[in-house]
Amino acid sequence: LVLITHNHWDHADRKTLGALARQNPRAVIAVPKGDAVWAEQLGYHDVREYTWGDSALYGSIRATFLPARHWSQCTPFNKNHALWGSWMVEGMGLTLYHG
Repeated sequence: LVLITHNHWDHADRKTLGALARQNPRAVIAVPKGDAVWAEQLGYHDVREYTWGDSALYGSIRATFLPARHWSQCTPFNKNHALWGSWMVEGMGLTLYHG
């Protein structure tokens, strides 16, 4: 499971994410709404888009996409065309937050 918070190029390195997709062809990538095509272009076959508050179980792990104080932008022309956020991951008696 690959969790993406937002699409800034300095946080979502195409080379690294593409390598992860090639090395793990069954990987799921969870992205903010508006970033599915971008994730598919990286080579992911199981892409799941989330809006704020969406939650899903991956085995015994629950991932919830939450709001964050930020923005999204990959080019000068697409500011806030996709969502941005944070992740709460719960499982095995632990709760982790990545913002």
